[in-house]
Amino acid sequence: MGIESIDPSFPTRLRHGVDFREDFTCGLNASNEVGEKRWTIQAIGGSQVPNFQSAAAGRFGVTRNRTSGVASQGTVLGQSSVLHLPAVRPATFTFETSIAIPAGTDDEVEHWVGFATDSTSDAKVATATNFVGVRYLAAAAGSQDWIGVVKDGAASETLTTLITDAGAFMHFKFVRTGTGIQWYVNDVATGAVVTTTIPAAGLSAVIGSLETAASGGSQKQLDIDYFQYYATGLER
Repeated sequence: MGIESIDPSFPTRLRHGVDFREDFTCGLNASNEVGEKRWTIQAIGGSQVPNFQSAAAGRFGVTRNRTSGVASQGTVLGQSSVLHLPAVRPATFTFETSIAIPAGTDDEVEHWVGFATDSTSDAKVATATNFVGVRYLAAAAGSQDWIGVVKDGAASETLTTLITDAGAFMHFKFVRTGTGIQWYVNDVATGAVVTTTIPAAGLSAVIGSLETAASGGSQKQLDIDYFQYYATGLER
């Protein structure tokens, strides 16, 4: 589905703002070839290349991030040149993504989607100096919660519990305003506005998946429909 059909204000957005969107409608399963923006693939220990899903769940363009099923190994999709938040950025902007954990792959895994200090390393939430985005961490069997993370420094972060994973596509969004960051789940405001631990450094887009089972296990997966951020009301 094109962005014009999702949001009628798109032409205005082009004239008075910026709009960066990855819909994963094309590309190859190789580093610097994933999606329209040609995401890189970084391995944590060892990795599996993403698997393009041409019409998953009736959606036009979905990529599937995958682990290798080996303990402490995973795959990170990174974007430092096109999809990134520069250090000098609008005071107000919005980030959105639609993601799903396929049934039967929700245990002993960590997933994270958002913006991190450096997408050329593993950029895990725990090791990234700065991170803003959503994280899912399941150390054992059973669905766990998606958490909104706003992190500025190794020991400075604000966590917001968003929703328990349901094995279906969910829409996550945060809106950065002059006062803080508000999280949304399926377009419903969730949690209090985050006013502290908001990083000011430049951040790169990142999508990661990591096998957390101590002895390895089955392949874990994360489906990503789209990744987008935009700012409106800019002077032109």
